[in-house]
Amino acid sequence: MKTYLTCSIIKSKIDKVLHENVKLFQNLGIDSTLTEKREAVAAEKRNLKAVRHLDEKYIDGLLIENK
Repeated sequence: MKTYLTCSIIKSKIDKVLHENVKLFQNLGIDSTLTEKREAVAAEKRNLKAVRHLDEKYIDGLLIENK
């Protein structure tokens, strides 16, 4: 079974999403509202769930860390 650690294509697709998620939080500032912060967290989870099928175990680990 191909996973994040064994398949460069899967790794590349997941890494792209992880990079997009980082940008969500980089765009927040000290003046960001609680709503904006919650929206970033919600978007992060949606993005991870969108690629969960590529490596469920890896993505589930990331989602658990964010709870």
